[in-house]
Amino acid sequence: MMLSDNIIASYGETATCNGSSFKGFFSPIEPKNAENKHIPLAAGVANEARYLLITSTETAERSVVSIHGESYEVLRCEPIYFAGDISHYECVLRPKGSAADV
Repeated sequence: MMLSDNIIASYGETATCNGSSFKGFFSPIEPKNAENKHIPLAAGVANEARYLLITSTETAERSVVSIHGESYEVLRCEPIYFAGDISHYECVLRPKGSAADV
């Protein structure tokens, strides 16, 4: 059991990946992304937004995570250690379907 399991399970948001549900904390890496999240981009403009997912579930790079009905690709997922044990995982996500996917 990870150090952060109780906090994430109690207060995290539900996410799914490969048919499995798990909990995590999800937020934009830059606050300005939160304000512009639902504003459509002009044709040909890549969505460069990045998001942070803190979870107790290891998530493979290049997998797709769904949160709040939207899909995100995992760019990186790193274990975070505390006192020699894994505390949690921090994953960097980008919206699935951005220009780099085309």
